[in-house]
Amino acid sequence: MNGEDGNVTLCIGCGKCSSVCSSTNPFKVMMYMNNRASNAKIPESFYETGYVMQVGNHPSRTEAPYVPTGDDVYLMSGCTVECKLPFLKYATAVAIDAMGIKHSELPNSTCCTFPIPFRSLSDSERDEYKLKMGHQAKNKEIITICPGCAEELNNSGVNARHISKLLYENKNKISELPGVSLKVALEPGCALEYFSKEFEEIVRATGATPIGNKIGCCGKSVKGVSNQLMIERQTEIKDADAVIVGCPFCTFKYDTAPNGIPVLHISELIALAAGNSATQKYHRLKLS
Repeated sequence: MNGEDGNVTLCIGCGKCSSVCSSTNPFKVMMYMNNRASNAKIPESFYETGYVMQVGNHPSRTEAPYVPTGDDVYLMSGCTVECKLPFLKYATAVAIDAMGIKHSELPNSTCCTFPIPFRSLSDSERDEYKLKMGHQAKNKEIITICPGCAEELNNSGVNARHISKLLYENKNKISELPGVSLKVALEPGCALEYFSKEFEEIVRATGATPIGNKIGCCGKSVKGVSNQLMIERQTEIKDADAVIVGCPFCTFKYDTAPNGIPVLHISELIALAAGNSATQKYHRLKLS
């Protein structure tokens, strides 16, 4: 933060600065400075579809479609899932079903406004947008597939939790599933690092065995930073059969890593423990 303004574009957006600073919120400053330095604008796709990326014709949309079962909770996909990895919506539905909880998609669900282009809006403008989305839940809880989405909604007073929180509450039910026999690395993601202990308990409940790797950032998509961080992560998890993540973008990053270890979103791990491996066909790096 003390360097040239242009240096803020090297920020990976992990939020660690604010988690250790008791005086101010440097992460918020960095995000707004990054927007200014990169001259990022809200993409046209958002005005067309509500997402910051183009929605692709992924085969899982028809081969493994999301099927709502009720309205105990509402499921929010988020941009990365809806646009790049729609099969994670299916896996999350399978995981929630395994807990005996009814669910349906959050009506008019769109981007949570976390991405840097939205920092061209004021805090109050972003709050207003997120609160409107929260009203769609009609006082029912919103369950997100992305931890960043849950954090962003909560920052504006919207009742939302990441799927891992729901799974942790139901870990006894998870332990009753057929289970898996995997040696795994744990990478919950930046927004879930504080929940690492509970994340591990969920994973152990499936029968998987954590290798005890050091937890870190996948590197996101920052030029000059991302590749090195992913190399570090892959070195740390090299002894695992798979890496378990809580974040859809981490899922994408690990699955596209050269010579990488197979990755499973936490929802996919629960689906696998329940005997459903349908989403594996959509991964580039597959479990052996």
